[in-house]
Amino acid sequence: MIKNFLSVGVINAFALLVGFLVSVLLARSLGVEVFGQYSFIMSLVPLLALPIAAGLPQLLTREIAGYIELKQWGLFQGGIKSAYSWVGLSSAVLVLVCFVFFLSGLIPLAGYGFVIPLALLLVGLNGLNAVRQGIMRGLGSPSMAVLPEMLVQPLLLLVSLFVLNTLFDLNLLAALSAHVVSALFAMISAVVILRRLLPEEVHGPEPEFRKKQWLKALLPFGLLQIFAVLNLNIGTVLVGFLSTDAEVAAMRVAEKFSQLIVLPVIISNFVIAPHIVVAWKKRDMERMQLLARHSARATFLLCLPFSMAFILWGEPLLSLVYGEAFAIAAQPLSIIAFGQIVKGFCGPVGILLTMTNHEGETLKCHIVALLVSVSLCLLLIPHYGASGAAVGISVGLVVWNAMLGISVYRNLRIKPSAI
Repeated sequence: MIKNFLSVGVINAFALLVGFLVSVLLARSLGVEVFGQYSFIMSLVPLLALPIAAGLPQLLTREIAGYIELKQWGLFQGGIKSAYSWVGLSSAVLVLVCFVFFLSGLIPLAGYGFVIPLALLLVGLNGLNAVRQGIMRGLGSPSMAVLPEMLVQPLLLLVSLFVLNTLFDLNLLAALSAHVVSALFAMISAVVILRRLLPEEVHGPEPEFRKKQWLKALLPFGLLQIFAVLNLNIGTVLVGFLSTDAEVAAMRVAEKFSQLIVLPVIISNFVIAPHIVVAWKKRDMERMQLLARHSARATFLLCLPFSMAFILWGEPLLSLVYGEAFAIAAQPLSIIAFGQIVKGFCGPVGILLTMTNHEGETLKCHIVALLVSVSLCLLLIPHYGASGAAVGISVGLVVWNAMLGISVYRNLRIKPSAI
């Protein structure tokens, strides 16, 4: 278990770094305005994917693992077929709805018509990849599950964008096309990996279905993922609707740069998660307290230098990495960096709750934090652009971590912070 978690953590960290390099390449190639348009579209993609795949990987992981343990191969087959049918049907409905809304002018996306089909295709591919990821996790191969999405796709995207930028003038259409191609190859690699992992027993029995039970079970998983995705992307999307392309670019750059701050948190969470599960099963609260405290102190000490560097020298760093035109992201970056300092200080609050069967508490905190973030964004973005969105996102992040910390103490009686 520990080996799998470490492998997934390393792959996630690698994907984050490659994603950062992709953002640098695109920002320097496209310029502020077009990069802002690209950022807006790429922030819409995970939101559009919510009706298609929200909670599906987590549900599949749980159900598939159970069916294998009980050797219920008919339900195994039925679960997989139902998941693919859900993705196919919901993708078709999404395309139809977007087509009607776009033609009627109810969605203010003037100027994006030529790339909307690519965005919708990317949504569908991501939905299929999510299904396969959930199945492979259920088969007990979490590192292989994330390999196509976190290794194959970002590497291929980086290479294809570099080649396109070298041979031609990179534009919005080419950038989104590269995303679609890399997602397609990630899907093909996932198909190959999954076929090798499937046990022989699944090929014989007739599929069995429990659709009502599965739909009921999907709801809590879906809600948790919906609010998590909204918290991550709502700032950039609202800037896209309420401000200029340049402000969208500034917000995207600030968010990408600030992801370097939370890299230690991501790795730490993957490392300590299996230890927390073991300690919780043994009800070893002293062990959980030590894990939480040591993790919080380590991540806080690693996050603090990056955060302070971005707060004090954000403008020259952004000019050096992204180009002088993106120095406008310095203020949003410093605001987001402050929120990340608080996140590092609060410790592994989210992972403590989810690994101890308190997902409902996590969902409540997500909802409150999202409401705070959206309210502040709607109030501040029209006047302050990306900086206003950064305030909304950072305040929401602080509220979320504070509420989770209180919940951890109330439910587990441990103090997860760095002090």
